[in-house]
Amino acid sequence: MWGEHAAFQALLHSEEVKEVEWLNKDEEQRLPYDIVARTTGANPRQLFYEVKSTVSPTLKVLNLSVAEVEAARRYGAAYYFVVVRYDKRLKTAKMVFLKNWMKASVTLQLPLPQAIHFLHK
Repeated sequence: MWGEHAAFQALLHSEEVKEVEWLNKDEEQRLPYDIVARTTGANPRQLFYEVKSTVSPTLKVLNLSVAEVEAARRYGAAYYFVVVRYDKRLKTAKMVFLKNWMKASVTLQLPLPQAIHFLHK
């Protein structure tokens, strides 16, 4: 839940999205995404965010459900995996938004990022 909260806060402060809704804020909804937002601008779009979080400094791959993979295929560039890694020692979190990863990936394993990147464009 802390990773979802961090991603929600980041999206709330983004100039590229509005109307951010954290679907699991009160209770797990069992959907293949945790957050839904709408973009700003002349052609607003709906975006879907599935958050994966870890405190492990050595975790190299993420497990994805069939529903998450299907949602990534269905929504394409409107579907993001948000990976949040919390460093207990430094008490900081690093976050990356992975957009349209199905086009670039041949496996269902995603390496965890090392820096913050917002890839909405």
